[in-house]
Amino acid sequence: MAHGLLADRTGTQAESLKSGQTVPGEDLNPEILSAYREAASWALALGRDHLAIADVGAGVGRDLLYIRQSFGQLGLPLQVVAVEPNELAWPALQERLLWCSGVVVKDAAELSAGSFDLAVLQQVLCSADAPQQLLAELRGALKPGGGLLFVEHMCSSLGFRLLRPLQWTLCGCDLCRDPAALLRSFAWQELAITCFDAPVLGVPLVPHIRGLAIKAEVSSGHDFL
Repeated sequence: MAHGLLADRTGTQAESLKSGQTVPGEDLNPEILSAYREAASWALALGRDHLAIADVGAGVGRDLLYIRQSFGQLGLPLQVVAVEPNELAWPALQERLLWCSGVVVKDAAELSAGSFDLAVLQQVLCSADAPQQLLAELRGALKPGGGLLFVEHMCSSLGFRLLRPLQWTLCGCDLCRDPAALLRSFAWQELAITCFDAPVLGVPLVPHIRGLAIKAEVSSGHDFL
């Protein structure tokens, strides 16, 4: 099931939290953590007295662990808006937002235009109902000069294409999308993409990309290249 542009992928984890079980995978991937820390260093250089961050497809709050370990070390007040369509996940999200000024909303369309220094997408474009529209909404929600931090997996082999129907049925995840091409289709002031391998659902080496896309300080009037 999906709501708006984000697929609902968090039901199992949210039910585990409601029953008091621990959600697995609390350890942080060092490559992904590096992406967050690089984005935090970039954000600090903006010279702002506080930072507004949109965590899109927040799930039960795993992204927030990375945000806390990176942006939480900057010594700046943080306002985090977690976007998550599955309301079963909200109690866990709200608990993980206690360390900062944070709220939870249901859809990315609720994000105010030009209000955020940073938007975070971690393995979201693979499951969004309309990924291009979602990126356009997030780009619009960024302040001029704001950044989009992304961590997404890539399709690279016949095996991934063969698994595509099963993965979509079980997890609402399309293994064959090309997030790098999608990101490059937008007009960014800067776009940095790094490739790496990381485990996904027991598969040990899944190709990923991570990086930062910077919105232009002055709009050119064109969203796409």
